[in-house]
Amino acid sequence: MKQCQATRLQDSPHLCYTFLRNIVVYLSAADTGVWGIWNGMRISSKGDYGLRALFDLAQRYGEGPIQSDEIASRQGIPVNYLNQLLITLRRAGLIDSLRGPQGGHLLARKPEQISLLDILTVLEGPLLPIDHGRDDRMPSVPEDHRLIDDLWGEMRETIAQQLAAVSLDDLCQRKRHRSGEVMYYI
Repeated sequence: MKQCQATRLQDSPHLCYTFLRNIVVYLSAADTGVWGIWNGMRISSKGDYGLRALFDLAQRYGEGPIQSDEIASRQGIPVNYLNQLLITLRRAGLIDSLRGPQGGHLLARKPEQISLLDILTVLEGPLLPIDHGRDDRMPSVPEDHRLIDDLWGEMRETIAQQLAAVSLDDLCQRKRHRSGEVMYYI
């Protein structure tokens, strides 16, 4: 992906439009369950692999501890990298880990209680962080910058709401629906 060289909106007139278009693509991806690269907005391998690992654990929720090599094999994640991610997820309280030959990893909460926002915030950090390090923060038209800053705030909130609305259980239900698997509850 090409990096944007513009430092201010006036340097690239369509920067705001492009960003908004990418967010719409992102929201469509969230609705369809397609993750990874959201046409300009990237989720790193850390976020992607971590989400896949937790999704794998969610699909096997209630079956006991799952060993990391099983998760790595099913999800196509390098085992050593997965183990690093699992440590991060355990420290964040999203998974529990048990040692020993019968050990492994399992979700610390029910799948419906873990949102994509929880996962990606742990693995990726804040969504659309504010760039406080720029030296051009003394604008000639401060109202313009406040307006644009408000826009970024609204975008952060929209993304957070979308991610918070989708749980690991929602992903499991989507997978069952796509595969034609029907769950009957009595």
